[in-house]
Amino acid sequence: MAVRQILTSLAACVLCGIISLAPTQAAPKKDAAKEAAKPAPSAAAAAAGGAEPTLIGQFGTWGAYTASPNGKKVCFALAKPSSSKTNPPNRPRDPAYAFISTRPAEKVVNEVSIMIGYTVKPGSESTLQVGGG
Repeated sequence: MAVRQILTSLAACVLCGIISLAPTQAAPKKDAAKEAAKPAPSAAAAAAGGAEPTLIGQFGTWGAYTASPNGKKVCFALAKPSSSKTNPPNRPRDPAYAFISTRPAEKVVNEVSIMIGYTVKPGSESTLQVGGG
């Protein structure tokens, strides 16, 4: 289990690096597939500490945002999972998201957060699969 956690953390760090190195792209024309991949604005607002975020660019299923809650700059990337199975099947849940945040005023860089969409039982085990397979 510890190896899986280390690999998951490593994959998240690599993803942070890729996103931070990605050049800013001009916004292409919107189509239905890209609109479906965009996270809901409420999730972006939650990641920005309640401030209204600004979309900087869309990189596949990841959106890069900036916001300034209480005058403090926050930058983050946000994505929805391509699949989110529940146990038992069809269990009600809020949307799930992954965030990678940078908050310079707090000296926080590339902080990874996962919102799974519901409260888990304390002490229970969870797994996160990054990539295919």
